Amino acid sequence: MMSDTNAALEAYLHHCQCEKRLDAKTVKAYRCDLEQFGRWLEYRHVTVALVGKGDLSSYLGYLNAHFAPSSAKRKVASLRAFYSYCEAEGLVPTNPFHGFKVCIREPKRLPRTIPLADLNGIFRELYSSEPNAVASSPEGSASDHAKGGYRPFCLARDRAIVEVLLATGLRVSELCGLDDRDFDQTAKTLLIFGKGARERVIQVENESTLDALTDYLAWRNAWQSVKPREAPGSSSPLFVNRFNQRLAEQSVRALIAKHANRAAASTHITPHMFRHTFATLLLEEDVDIRYIQRLLGHSSIKTTEIYTHVTNAKLRTILKDHNPRNAIV
Repeated sequence: MMSDTNAALEAYLHHCQCEKRLDAKTVKAYRCDLEQFGRWLEYRHVTVALVGKGDLSSYLGYLNAHFAPSSAKRKVASLRAFYSYCEAEGLVPTNPFHGFKVCIREPKRLPRTIPLADLNGIFRELYSSEPNAVASSPEGSASDHAKGGYRPFCLARDRAIVEVLLATGLRVSELCGLDDRDFDQTAKTLLIFGKGARERVIQVENESTLDALTDYLAWRNAWQSVKPREAPGSSSPLFVNRFNQRLAEQSVRALIAKHANRAAASTHITPHMFRHTFATLLLEEDVDIRYIQRLLGHSSIKTTEIYTHVTNAKLRTILKDHNPRNAIV
């Protein structure tokens, strides 16, 4: 990558990380997108300061040819933000995006929700499972927990995770990022740190969800008494693995898939589908979309409006399959 392009890129990423304080994953995505653009410029022997609308058109053609519309759209957004920064800092004489029309046709994909039959099956599977007789309660002896306490701890944790995902609509990254201090048992609230370093507070009012969290914490504390954290840090994660380290997002995906398979779910179920289901069920209960936007932590109402398409699609199915006119021969 040419030196001026590399310098501009690193300055922008430093700005995103240290001044805008963007999430580390967002900065990583920006780096990936911009380094790709830098390699494309190097191949064409063009510097970042000399890019014009013709170059942008060529790059857009390259993206449309090699990437899915959603990926191409994200990469263009990364590039647009980068050039806005370069313009503000005087790193480029002109911003090539001024007056440039980006045409990426992205097909509308409706969010995938969990069928209620599958949802009920998962909950039945979770609550019909019984842990080993050993360490049958969190108050069991330390030796009991050391022998067989992991299975009931794991089951209590899985129940709490599924309960929280459905009752709050959290992203899996938000769930895994929760610390003990973020759950106020007295106020029944969760403090969420979402995308763009935005905070929101979600009330946890469902008694089954609260009971599952309380039960999990009792098992976790008992487990930690015999399996202390190997590398304790400054934060105390709410959801942990068997080594008492913060539970990874991939682990949540795996445990959701495990319980869905045991429940013989009709489709592959992911943690994010709980978020879609949460929003869709609220909308079907006539909850104002503005409230749903706040609960989901969307910065724009346009993002939340995708769920209106889901409910409209359901209405069409209802009127097609259960229309009273169908009874007339």
